[in-house]
Amino acid sequence: MGWRFRRVVRAGPFRVNLSRGGVGGSVGIPGFRFTIAADGRRYITVGIPGTGLYWQKAVSAARPSSGGSPPQHIPASTTAPPAQPSVSGAPAQAKLPWWKQKGL
Repeated sequence: MGWRFRRVVRAGPFRVNLSRGGVGGSVGIPGFRFTIAADGRRYITVGIPGTGLYWQKAVSAARPSSGGSPPQHIPASTTAPPAQPSVSGAPAQAKLPWWKQKGL
Protein backbone atom coordinates (compact mmCIF):
# COMPACT_ATOMS: atom_id res chain seq x y z
CA MET A 1 0.00 0.00 0.00
CA GLY A 2 1.37 3.40 -0.98
CA TRP A 3 1.65 6.57 1.02
CA ARG A 4 -1.39 8.79 1.27
CA PHE A 5 -1.73 12.42 2.24
CA ARG A 6 -4.67 14.38 3.59
CA ARG A 7 -4.83 17.51 5.70
CA VAL A 8 -8.00 19.22 6.96
CA VAL A 9 -8.00 22.89 7.96
CA ARG A 10 -11.04 23.93 10.02
CA ALA A 11 -12.39 27.46 10.52
CA GLY A 12 -15.83 27.53 12.13
CA PRO A 13 -18.38 25.77 9.90
CA PHE A 14 -15.89 25.65 7.00
CA ARG A 15 -13.37 22.91 6.21
CA VAL A 16 -10.69 22.92 3.55
CA ASN A 17 -9.41 19.46 2.62
CA LEU A 18 -5.92 19.28 1.13
CA SER A 19 -4.88 16.01 -0.49
CA ARG A 20 -2.71 14.67 -3.26
CA GLY A 21 -5.80 14.77 -5.52
CA GLY A 22 -6.36 18.49 -5.00
CA VAL A 23 -8.26 20.90 -2.78
CA GLY A 24 -11.83 20.32 -1.67
CA GLY A 25 -14.06 22.04 0.81
CA SER A 26 -17.17 21.72 2.89
CA VAL A 27 -19.50 23.82 4.97
CA GLY A 28 -22.06 22.84 7.55
CA ILE A 29 -23.00 22.15 11.13
CA PRO A 30 -22.81 18.91 13.12
CA GLY A 31 -25.30 16.58 11.48
CA PHE A 32 -25.51 18.35 8.10
CA ARG A 33 -22.73 19.16 5.64
CA PHE A 34 -22.36 20.19 1.97
CA THR A 35 -19.09 19.08 0.36
CA ILE A 36 -17.28 19.79 -2.90
CA ALA A 37 -14.61 17.13 -3.44
CA ALA A 38 -11.24 17.82 -5.05
CA ASP A 39 -12.46 16.31 -8.35
CA GLY A 40 -15.59 18.50 -8.42
CA ARG A 41 -18.18 16.02 -7.14
CA ARG A 42 -20.74 17.49 -4.76
CA TYR A 43 -22.29 15.73 -1.77
CA ILE A 44 -24.85 16.33 0.93
CA THR A 45 -24.22 14.44 4.15
CA VAL A 46 -26.71 14.03 7.00
CA GLY A 47 -25.71 12.17 10.14
CA ILE A 48 -26.15 11.63 13.86
CA PRO A 49 -23.22 13.39 15.58
CA GLY A 50 -21.01 11.19 17.75
CA THR A 51 -22.34 7.88 16.38
CA GLY A 52 -20.52 7.54 13.07
CA LEU A 53 -23.87 6.93 11.34
CA TYR A 54 -24.51 9.11 8.33
CA TRP A 55 -26.23 9.21 4.95
CA GLN A 56 -24.54 10.72 1.94
CA LYS A 57 -25.95 11.59 -1.47
CA ALA A 58 -24.06 12.71 -4.55
CA VAL A 59 -25.75 15.90 -5.74
CA SER A 60 -23.92 16.08 -9.08
CA ALA A 61 -21.28 14.25 -11.03
CA ALA A 62 -17.72 15.46 -11.38
CA ARG A 63 -17.25 18.44 -13.63
CA PRO A 64 -15.12 17.90 -16.75
CA SER A 65 -11.56 19.11 -16.41
CA SER A 66 -10.80 22.42 -18.09
CA GLY A 67 -7.62 21.12 -19.74
CA GLY A 68 -9.20 18.12 -21.43
CA SER A 69 -10.45 17.72 -24.95
CA PRO A 70 -14.09 18.53 -25.77
CA PRO A 71 -16.58 15.65 -25.77
CA GLN A 72 -16.52 13.56 -28.91
CA HIS A 73 -19.74 13.19 -30.91
CA ILE A 74 -20.59 10.04 -32.80
CA PRO A 75 -21.09 10.79 -36.49
CA ALA A 76 -24.47 9.87 -37.95
CA SER A 77 -22.82 7.53 -40.48
CA THR A 78 -22.05 4.99 -37.73
CA THR A 79 -25.70 4.27 -37.02
CA ALA A 80 -27.30 1.08 -38.33
CA PRO A 81 -28.83 1.40 -41.79
CA PRO A 82 -32.61 1.12 -42.07
CA ALA A 83 -33.97 -2.38 -42.69
CA GLN A 84 -34.45 -3.12 -46.36
CA PRO A 85 -37.62 -4.91 -47.43
CA SER A 86 -37.06 -8.48 -48.55
CA VAL A 87 -38.38 -10.03 -51.74
CA SER A 88 -41.59 -11.15 -49.98
CA GLY A 89 -42.28 -7.59 -48.81
CA ALA A 90 -41.54 -8.25 -45.11
CA PRO A 91 -38.72 -6.16 -43.61
CA ALA A 92 -35.40 -8.00 -43.33
CA GLN A 93 -33.68 -8.26 -39.93
CA ALA A 94 -31.00 -5.56 -39.72
CA LYS A 95 -27.49 -6.83 -39.04
CA LEU A 96 -27.35 -5.87 -35.36
CA PRO A 97 -25.51 -7.61 -32.52
CA TRP A 98 -27.57 -10.37 -30.89
CA TRP A 99 -28.26 -8.29 -27.75
CA LYS A 100 -29.84 -5.48 -29.79
CA GLN A 101 -32.05 -7.64 -32.02
CA LYS A 102 -35.80 -7.44 -31.60
CA GLY A 103 -37.49 -10.29 -29.78
CA LEU A 104 -34.57 -11.24 -27.54
